[in-house]
Amino acid sequence: MTTETPNVRTGAQVRRQTTDTFPAARPESDETKPSFLTTELWLTLAGIAALIVVYNVADDASLSLWRTCLLSTLLGVAYVVSRGWAKSGSAIERWRDDSRTRRA
Repeated sequence: MTTETPNVRTGAQVRRQTTDTFPAARPESDETKPSFLTTELWLTLAGIAALIVVYNVADDASLSLWRTCLLSTLLGVAYVVSRGWAKSGSAIERWRDDSRTRRA
C-alpha cells in the first residue's frame, strides 16, 4: 500500500511564485518644464522689478515700502500657486510593459 503525499509548498515557494507572476510595470510620469523656461517666472520677476522701480521713482506717498513689499509677496505667492496648478494637471503616466498612455 502506497500513500501519496499531497503537493505541499513552503511559504518561500509560494512567495517566489507570486512575485514571479506579476509584471514589473511601474508608471513613469512627465513633469512640467523647468521654471526658468516658463512665462510665469519671467512675468513675476518683471512685475517685482516694476514695483521696485515705481517705488523708487514715484513721489506719491500712497505707495509705501510696506505696500510695495506686500504686493511683491502677493506676486510671489501667485507664482507659486500657478506652478502648483501647472504641475498638478500635467501628469501623464506611461507604463513600461506596454504602450498604453493614460492621463492621471
